[in-house]
Amino acid sequence: INSGTQNYVWDFGNSQQSTLNNPTINYSTDDTFTVKLIATSNLNCRDSLSKTTYVFPSPEPAFSINNNQQCFNGNQFVFTDGSTINSGTQSYSYDFENSQQSTQASPTITYTTDDTFTVKLVLTSNLGCKDSLNKTVYVFPSPVPEFTINNDSQCFYGNQFVFTNNSIINSGSQTYHWNFGDSNNSSVINPIYSYNIHGYYQIKLIAESNLNCKDSLSKNVAVWPMPIADYLINDSMQCVRWNKFNFTDRSSIPYTSVSNYYWSFGDYVNSSLKDPVHQYATDDTFKIKLVIASEFACKDSITKTAYTFPMPVSDFGINDSSQCLRANNFVFTNTSSVTYNNLDTFIWIFGDGNLSSKTNSSYSYNKDDTFTVTLIAWSDLGCVDSIDKKTIVFPMPVAKINVNDSGQCLTGNNYTLLNPLNFQNPKGFTTWIVNDTSKSISDTLNYSFGIPDTHFVKLIETTDNNCKDSINQYLIVYPMPESVFTVNDSTQCLLDNKFNFTNQSIISSGKLDSFIYHFGDNDMSFK
Repeated sequence: INSGTQNYVWDFGNSQQSTLNNPTINYSTDDTFTVKLIATSNLNCRDSLSKTTYVFPSPEPAFSINNNQQCFNGNQFVFTDGSTINSGTQSYSYDFENSQQSTQASPTITYTTDDTFTVKLVLTSNLGCKDSLNKTVYVFPSPVPEFTINNDSQCFYGNQFVFTNNSIINSGSQTYHWNFGDSNNSSVINPIYSYNIHGYYQIKLIAESNLNCKDSLSKNVAVWPMPIADYLINDSMQCVRWNKFNFTDRSSIPYTSVSNYYWSFGDYVNSSLKDPVHQYATDDTFKIKLVIASEFACKDSITKTAYTFPMPVSDFGINDSSQCLRANNFVFTNTSSVTYNNLDTFIWIFGDGNLSSKTNSSYSYNKDDTFTVTLIAWSDLGCVDSIDKKTIVFPMPVAKINVNDSGQCLTGNNYTLLNPLNFQNPKGFTTWIVNDTSKSISDTLNYSFGIPDTHFVKLIETTDNNCKDSINQYLIVYPMPESVFTVNDSTQCLLDNKFNFTNQSIISSGKLDSFIYHFGDNDMSFK
């Protein structure tokens, strides 16, 4: 104003006014406003001026978070936009305070570290108006479960799994929950566990922090089934001679197979066969142990006993193994023996179809021959042995006497004796005994006696094996009569001669029973 004073009235177009010279006003809404200034002088002179102001709409940032407190593992922060603007458009700028940013309206982010983060959303309108909003998110540290197992593949028998917990966490504390895969659990830090049935199991360790963050780790273990060792023996009690033990495997194992066999026969001999055959060299009691192993090296064993019994030793003595047929009597003395226990059964086979079960036996053969005598001896454990020996029964010679005349007179007696069967004893010899005195060893005896009597002749036939037969023959040598007679007159005339002969003949034994007179004229008399 050129002179005087003036006062002012401001009308901001939103029902607000001011009389200040230089007022400041904040619009509470965005819009286009006409600002009018009325200047009034002290003389009530007025003038006015209007100008347009523009209050651009500001964005109003807003967002929600699915969960502003999350564990590190699996964290996923989902930001859902709730921002508004009255008109126009707006752009987004998220700063997640971990070197990550986003211009999406509703971003999703995963933090790579655990910490506390300020998330800032800056909205910018198309007219350059900005606003921002900060929120805090928490990424809690997650446990890092880890554990080792002393052996994750074990045989059922004696299985003992030792779990060593190596879990870590950046901050805070943690508790543990073990699941052994068979409905059993544990909260021990480093548990030790044994399974009561074979199988495959998944071991799960769940580590939980004091902020309820969890993580888990699973590992598999195998509890292998145990083989069950068993076998059959064809005969567990055998005699040592010709013993043959057949071992038949009867071992079993669920859903797998036996891969290795180890047999110990108890006599420092071993075998890796499935079904071995073994022979023992001595009699004894043996422990047979079978150790089997599965393909997973699980083992079982079984021990059984086998017996090899001692063999009896058959033997016998013979009083005389070579005898003549006549009166032969073979006496067999049993000398069989056995190391231990007893001999209880014997069979004698004499070689001619006859047997005996006596301990000691005697036997007489009824024909000449060579015989095999067998003694079979059984022990009370059923073991048997036999022995053969030869017996010889020599044939007997046959003594028989043919004599030219068994009764002869003393005078001129000559006896001829022979054995008509002598040809049957070609290698033997003939002995003649006359009146108990050996007279000849020859096939034929020619003999004359010097005195009348009944004489005894014995023939002995002897073979080359000294078998003998004999026969007796009596020979009679008759005494000679002594002819004696007298004549009444030994000298007479022809005429009327009559010779009277008186017989006075004698004989030493016997009697005279016939007489013959020869008168010298070709006439005779038997009186």
